[in-house]
Amino acid sequence: VTQTAGNYWFLYEGTPGGSISSGDYVTRSNGATTPLSQSWTESGGLGAGNNSSWVYFGDSDADKYLYMAQHQADNAVDSYYLMENNMTVFGFGRDGGSAYMSGPQTFTLGLADGGSFASASSTITAAYRNITSSTGSTQSR
Repeated sequence: VTQTAGNYWFLYEGTPGGSISSGDYVTRSNGATTPLSQSWTESGGLGAGNNSSWVYFGDSDADKYLYMAQHQADNAVDSYYLMENNMTVFGFGRDGGSAYMSGPQTFTLGLADGGSFASASSTITAAYRNITSSTGSTQSR
């Protein structure tokens, strides 16, 4: 997102795996995992305090997940709820009908296999974080 006319949210509406199953879940970058049936609002934003702002939705039947990462962690409210028991609704910078994000933002979306927090955290971080490297001093012989 490079330009906006005002505040906005970045939204995902969908159904992991094509249907809602009792074992389907949502996991946040702070490690909290809840069933899709449980709504939540992070009033300080997913990135507040941990500098990592992402979420993934797991399909327990297929052992796959869809993830969304916000590159610039912020303190804007983020929220999730299950609409009519058949569609997930998640928004970075959203609480109900109110939008809280402003300015340029970068997001990464992806699909991956598995779903354990440790594995997903590594996969998601690798997908959206810049690669950094350093070199030591050179040695001559």
